[in-house]
Amino acid sequence: MTAFYNERSLRTEPYVYFMRATNGGGAIKIGCSIWPEGRLASCSSWSPLPLEIIARSPGDKNLEALLHGYFDASRSHNEWFHPTDKLLRLIAKVNAGTALRDAIDLSGVSPRGAGRSPNAKIKQGLMVRLTAAERRAGISIMWPREPNRPAHLNDAVGAWRASFFCAALDGPRSVIEAYIASLSQGAPDPIGSPAAPAETPGGVCPPPFQHPAGLCLTNERN
Repeated sequence: MTAFYNERSLRTEPYVYFMRATNGGGAIKIGCSIWPEGRLASCSSWSPLPLEIIARSPGDKNLEALLHGYFDASRSHNEWFHPTDKLLRLIAKVNAGTALRDAIDLSGVSPRGAGRSPNAKIKQGLMVRLTAAERRAGISIMWPREPNRPAHLNDAVGAWRASFFCAALDGPRSVIEAYIASLSQGAPDPIGSPAAPAETPGGVCPPPFQHPAGLCLTNERN
C-alpha cells in the first residue's frame, strides 16, 4: 500500500484516458487524471459492469475539454460518449503509439465541460419529482437502496439510474410515475409489490428491466 501511494505521489503529468466496460459495449468515458488507475477504481465502485482503461495519453484538463467539445454530438451523459467510429479510430491511433495531441485536429473546437445530455436531464428530472413527492408524503429516504420504498420501486429506480438510454426504459418509468401519482393522491401504491422479473434461459432479462449493456437488474442489485 505504501509503494502504491509513493508511486502516485511521484506522478506530476496528467493523462487523458478512455474508459469503458470490459465487455466492449456501452459508452466510453473521456477523462483526465494524474492517476487514471484511481479513477478506474472509483468508477468501478459504482458501475454495474466491470470497467477498464482502454487507452491513455499525456494530456491536461484543457485537452480533455477540447475532446469533450469535439465529440459533443455523440455525448451520452457527463463524460461518457457513444462509441462512434470516429472515437474508436482515435483510440486505435493512441494505442498504436500516436500522441493524443497529434492523433486529432482540434483546431477551431470550443472546449466543453461535462454538460448534461437530454437523457441525463430526463433521468434527473424524474428522480427529483420522485424525491419531492416522497418528501411531501413524509417518507424518509436513505441512499443507495431505500428501505422505505417498495422492492419493485427500488428495482425500477435502479434500472432507470443505470441506463444510458431513457427510451428503452418505459417499464421502469411507468412504475415510478405510478408511484408518484399514488403519493400525490394520498392513496396506497396501486401496483403493489410484484416479484422482480426472473432471469430467462440464456441469461436474458425480460423487459422492462433489460440494461442496454445486457445486465439483468433484479432486486439483488444494491
